[in-house]
Amino acid sequence: MLQTKNLSLVLLLLTASLYSCKTKKQTVEVKKEEVVIIPVSELFIRSCGNCHDLPAPTDHDSTEWKVILKSMQKRAHLTDKNIDDIYDYLIEEQKKGDQ
Repeated sequence: MLQTKNLSLVLLLLTASLYSCKTKKQTVEVKKEEVVIIPVSELFIRSCGNCHDLPAPTDHDSTEWKVILKSMQKRAHLTDKNIDDIYDYLIEEQKKGDQ
């Protein structure tokens, strides 16, 4: 009888856990649209370092950065302007490293 209760408790907890994970994926947060001005370096850190290790500006040349940024645009939810700004930032950082 004790094993049946323990098994029932385990199954209940497992079901609750799975349900909890499933509902979290479906949660949508709605915010008012607002304009926030941040440094491009911060945009780069937030957008590119959020899902993976942040690459150094010198890790890729200018041609490679264009391809990489364009390929990551949708995943990182970046506008064309954001991509242009990040690209310019990366190239400026590369030039600082060359000095």
